[in-house]
Amino acid sequence: MSRLFRKRKKKEIEQSLLALRDEAYELGASKAAVVDPKEVVVDDRVLYKCIWSCNRYNRSLMCPPYTPKPEDARKLFSQYRYALLVRKKGRPEDFAGTDAREENRYGLHAEDLRKLMLKLESSAFYKGYYLALSLIGGCCKICHLDGTCEGIEEGICRHPFESRPSMESLGIDVLATLDNLGWKVQVVGRETEPEEIEEVGYVGLLLVC
Repeated sequence: MSRLFRKRKKKEIEQSLLALRDEAYELGASKAAVVDPKEVVVDDRVLYKCIWSCNRYNRSLMCPPYTPKPEDARKLFSQYRYALLVRKKGRPEDFAGTDAREENRYGLHAEDLRKLMLKLESSAFYKGYYLALSLIGGCCKICHLDGTCEGIEEGICRHPFESRPSMESLGIDVLATLDNLGWKVQVVGRETEPEEIEEVGYVGLLLVC
């Protein structure tokens, strides 16, 4: 339900954020926390990892070089007072091993997280926080689960209302951010086996106010 826009007091905003956190859990999040945007670690080196070690670089409109640079992300975050960090846990066998890679199983988890974050963004919008913005985990997979972007040649996104860039694409060091908050983190790579994983999943961020 849409509400008449008006400035809200700090206590009311905090109550809304807690309601959004509870909604995240209802939508399937395994962990959610209200944080200060200053706690989100932005590191220029993350961008270079995108440039030199990701096959989506310059191949998706939701990835670098089409997304804001780290310095722009820092300016953006400085204009928000609150953020909601959300993790959606997945099965280790869907994130590691040959079958997971060949079948793009993790892509389904990424899509679930994207839909969850969009619902939270929409909920915040209709609560009166019309400048709420969400970021997802991993490259956009709306067009194809392997991350192929159908709008890249024309430079026009096919799904402008549903697509969102990843936290990493803006230079966010997700692992450092989670570690600073005391969340369990683990690096998962191509050689990681499912039995080596304690906890895995995608993480999203909702900026509010």
